[in-house]
Amino acid sequence: MLGMAPTQGCCVQLRAQQPCLCQYARDPSYSSYVTSPSAQRAVRACNVRPNC
Repeated sequence: MLGMAPTQGCCVQLRAQQPCLCQYARDPSYSSYVTSPSAQRAVRACNVRPNC
């Protein structure tokens, strides 16, 4: 799975969370997940643009 593009279902779920991504990025409990290189690749691949 590593290195593969996210599935359509994954992108749908990521887009559903788009309004929360900035909040997650500011929360120390979640920021490492949201700002990780893997998460950033998924965000780009799914064309999700959080406006923080």
